[in-house]
Amino acid sequence: MKAILTLLLLVFSTLLFGQQKYTSKSAKAIKELETSVQFLQAGNKKEALNYASKAIAKDPTFYEAYSLRANIYADSNELKLAIADFETALKINPEIFPPDNLNLGRLYFKTQQYDKAKAILQKYVSTFNPSDKFKAESANIIKSCDFAREAVKHPVPFNPVNMGPNVNSVNKDYNPFISVDGETFILTRTIPDARSLVKMQEDFFVSYKEGKDWTPAVNMGPPINSVVNEGAMTLSPDGRTMVFTICEVYGDFGEGRQGMGSCDLFVSQRVGENRWSKPRNLGPKINTTKFDSQPCIASDGKSIYFSSARSGGQGESDLWVINITDKGFSDPQNLGPRLNTPGKEDGVFIHPDNQTLYFASDGQVGMGGRDLFMSKRKADGTWGDPVNLGYPINTSDDERTLFIDAKGDLAYFASDRVGGVGDLDIYCFKLPESAKPTPVTYMKGIVYDEQTKKPLGAAFQLIDLETGKQVVESFSDAKDGSFLVCLPVGKNYALKVSCEGGYLFYSENFELTNPKKGEDAFRKDVPLKKIAPGVKVVLRNVFFATDSYELKPESKTELDNLVAFLNTNATMKIELGGHTDNQGAKAHNKTLSQNRANSVRDYLIKKGIAPDRLTAKGYADEMPVDSNETEAGRANNRRTEFMVVQ
Repeated sequence: MKAILTLLLLVFSTLLFGQQKYTSKSAKAIKELETSVQFLQAGNKKEALNYASKAIAKDPTFYEAYSLRANIYADSNELKLAIADFETALKINPEIFPPDNLNLGRLYFKTQQYDKAKAILQKYVSTFNPSDKFKAESANIIKSCDFAREAVKHPVPFNPVNMGPNVNSVNKDYNPFISVDGETFILTRTIPDARSLVKMQEDFFVSYKEGKDWTPAVNMGPPINSVVNEGAMTLSPDGRTMVFTICEVYGDFGEGRQGMGSCDLFVSQRVGENRWSKPRNLGPKINTTKFDSQPCIASDGKSIYFSSARSGGQGESDLWVINITDKGFSDPQNLGPRLNTPGKEDGVFIHPDNQTLYFASDGQVGMGGRDLFMSKRKADGTWGDPVNLGYPINTSDDERTLFIDAKGDLAYFASDRVGGVGDLDIYCFKLPESAKPTPVTYMKGIVYDEQTKKPLGAAFQLIDLETGKQVVESFSDAKDGSFLVCLPVGKNYALKVSCEGGYLFYSENFELTNPKKGEDAFRKDVPLKKIAPGVKVVLRNVFFATDSYELKPESKTELDNLVAFLNTNATMKIELGGHTDNQGAKAHNKTLSQNRANSVRDYLIKKGIAPDRLTAKGYADEMPVDSNETEAGRANNRRTEFMVVQ
């Protein structure tokens, strides 16, 4: 309603200077109205209402007085009073200020009077031929009336539960974020501003999982928090990179917190257990003089989604994405008109499955106000049509942000509903099946030197075996060796861990084709071996068909990694060893294992590795690494490995 109210003020300001005529002939009524306009321009809505009412009392047919008072009521969320005044004004004359027809249609829609809303908006468009902007909004509300009517008839399951006093406070608590492993809960909270007796400012608070409960949330402190507003944060899946918003930092405000606009995106890195680097501005390629906020890091570590009011978008604020390349940040890309509208889109959240996007919009077809939507990434990389999360998750009021846990079961949001701990509280609810992402599990552990046990900073690459595409790139902490890697279920993955300084790489295979397997996380400590003669590495992502030595296509990723490793270590010679379990005839297994080792050698030679650097030997079941009494043990014994010769 603020846009129409501003437009109305411009019209009345023109009237005030005598360039147009009022509909009233009462000088006293006109004087009261002009006084009302002056109070409204000064920001005093109470007195503006008072004088608008006096104008109506002096002339009950004074259109402008009813219109102004109705707009003030609407802006103050006094919807019934606003509707009554708009109805009266339009009965006097519906042609004096045609946008009031749109205003009344908005209010009918917001109060679930869908038939009335459609009727007045259809008449408004056909009679007054409004601007393209108002015509598009009218069409959107008409469609939303049909959607909302059906949504109310078919509600989705929704039972929000307050997170309790350990998470919530008497102040405002919002923008929830939970780490992929579900152990850390970070939220934004308003606290008294130390620089003022009346103002509040935003800080981050953190709570940790303790059994089934959360510990009391505590201030994260410096260098993340300061005396200005910090809010709307996101963590990389490994928990080592935080991107967040700092607002109202003009010029250089202490410790390098130099702002570029109303709200900017900053980044901080975690080193060790709970130490964070000083935040730094992401720079002019990312931040503008306008609103840039609400970031969310994708699980592949290569993209940051955020909301911005910068120029070049579809509307008031849009959803954008930054891609992180070897050369730094790409130029921000608008997510396009399928997701963005002439209205406001914000509250963006990309689930750790990296395929499901949640966001808030007041420009999509919905229940009214700002609704929450979901979009799925399509095979070509573009985003699908937004899907409204349904009623009563969405209502005629504003729903702004949503956080979904890694498993895709629980959603978290902020609400000021009755019965909370404080002003604005964080709630949790079970996500309806229709709104769920792909479940995600994770692998966590430490990387260390196998001999010295020293923690290592290593690089992680997670590859989709079906497509051969890298889906995640991450790093273990250089100080304590800890790591966390997301594993979206429903696919098979190859994992490669590598470290500079003379170490052999490590490979692992995760079969997650059954979504139910995503319920359990993996704990995996990764020992890396120093390059030395006699040291062996199991190539866990080299695959053969049963009783065959023909390499499967999904072996390509692992073997190409080995090619790259041998090119880096250009003088190294290796032996490729083929191994079987003890099932079947000994002679057959000997031949099979030799042929499998030969197949790997042939692949490496075709990729340019000199033949004299490679030998191949089949060992059959002569060197088991596990028991042959179980299927799991036999699977471990069926392997391909290489040994450093020199």
